[in-house]
Amino acid sequence: MCDRVVASSVQNFGYNITAENVAAQQWRFLDEIPLEAHQNFRGSIRVVRGDYLQASDINVQVIIRSTHEDDIKNVVLSRSQLQLGIEYDFTVQEDMCTDIRVLVSFRPWPKRTLRLFELRSTFLDLAFDGNLEWEINNLVTHTSHGVTEYFGSQLRDPLITHNISSTSLAGSISGYTTPLMATSRSGTRLVLLEWA
Repeated sequence: MCDRVVASSVQNFGYNITAENVAAQQWRFLDEIPLEAHQNFRGSIRVVRGDYLQASDINVQVIIRSTHEDDIKNVVLSRSQLQLGIEYDFTVQEDMCTDIRVLVSFRPWPKRTLRLFELRSTFLDLAFDGNLEWEINNLVTHTSHGVTEYFGSQLRDPLITHNISSTSLAGSISGYTTPLMATSRSGTRLVLLEWA
């Protein structure tokens, strides 16, 4: 987080997932932030369980804070029906700090299934809460230099994932999640994926 913030911006985006349209059962966050911007730019993306009363299946709140008022204009968000993108037109300046916090909220009811949920970032940290209640067939995360954390839930309304692909070039990946529900002769059991 930046010290001495003088300017901030909050933007909200809503996305709906329809069960009838298979092509629309996906969502992506992609950033085009150059690696050289790490001196001035930082932040995180967190995926959480939203509110039953939120207007969209997926609500995305983007909070941008900066120590320079003009630098907020350098953060450009681009929205399409199935994704949110971010670009940063940076200028290297030692005393400048810009921070972005992206909060992705899944509405817990009605429960939705995503064919693909993808987060790709240069160096933003990625975090997943475990009690999202949704089912994701393919969960893809990549951060070149950030930290990826999964906070799994074994008991209440878990996020069910069938295929997980998490990569990081120089950051760390940790936590646990429920990759799938498996049925055995003795009934249903949770299969946990754990990282040390």
